[in-house]
Amino acid sequence: MPIDNVHDKFFKDSFSRKQLVEGLIQELFPKELSQKIDLSSLELSNNSYTDEKLEEHFADIVYQCTYQHSQKIRIALLFEHKSYQEKYPHFQLLRYLLNAWEQDSKEKKEPTLTIPIVIYHGKNRWKYQSIPQYFKGLDADLARFLPDFDYLLFDISQFSDEQIAGFSNKFLALSWILLKNSRTKSYLLGIAQAFTELIQAIESTGDMSYIRSVFLYVLSTTENLAKPKIVDIFRNISIQTNSITMTIAEAMKLEGKIQGKIEGKIEGKEEATIVFVQKLVKIGMDAATIAQTFELPKAKVEEIIAKM
Repeated sequence: MPIDNVHDKFFKDSFSRKQLVEGLIQELFPKELSQKIDLSSLELSNNSYTDEKLEEHFADIVYQCTYQHSQKIRIALLFEHKSYQEKYPHFQLLRYLLNAWEQDSKEKKEPTLTIPIVIYHGKNRWKYQSIPQYFKGLDADLARFLPDFDYLLFDISQFSDEQIAGFSNKFLALSWILLKNSRTKSYLLGIAQAFTELIQAIESTGDMSYIRSVFLYVLSTTENLAKPKIVDIFRNISIQTNSITMTIAEAMKLEGKIQGKIEGKIEGKEEATIVFVQKLVKIGMDAATIAQTFELPKAKVEEIIAKM
């Protein structure tokens, strides 16, 4: 699986959690905005406004919410999955906003104001410019013909690990610290203490499904030589995390055997797939998650679960 897809999947899994987005708004939004957003009204939307062109730039998660007690707005979280800044990001964002408003029109609704949020985790600092700054030598008489709008930028690389660990929302802190460091080989070995404390905080909420997602993401973004040490870090956190870690690790070994059977056309592929899925179900993974994470046909996974 291409590494950008790994980042995108983790972003979508993380930011589909309402409690994480609540933390993002409370801790990082400008106060003049956050104080007017009704957090209890946050609702994850099924809509995506990326198209074939925009998918080269962003993965998106969209929330609807109430602003100032009555106005309905959208918050579009746009994850820039490239490791470098696009030269003219407003052009992609304008296309995104137009897609959203065109969809409103198709559904015979009034256009909904959309706040674009760019989340960037490249190594080089993102340099913000307004649209008029793209055009050199403009005077006021020409500048009035340009569209001009703002976006919120969260450049994860500009947060220190200490700042991130200090977030009161530990779901946000955990996703932020992993995305920030994930382009560095064997990064988890250098932040093991802070990482362990964040996992323990997530455990206390009872959301073990997020810990499974984190484990898969860390394994996918770590070089092979460091993976045994990564497994050890997870195993030593707690009994619950150790159970998840070992079950997934065994399942992934089995997945490798399944792939070998496919490539070598060896008998027994069907039986190995059944055992593989059963192991993941026993630690609480649902059919959709198993199918998406391990690129198995969802119908096949559901069939195996039905027979358990």
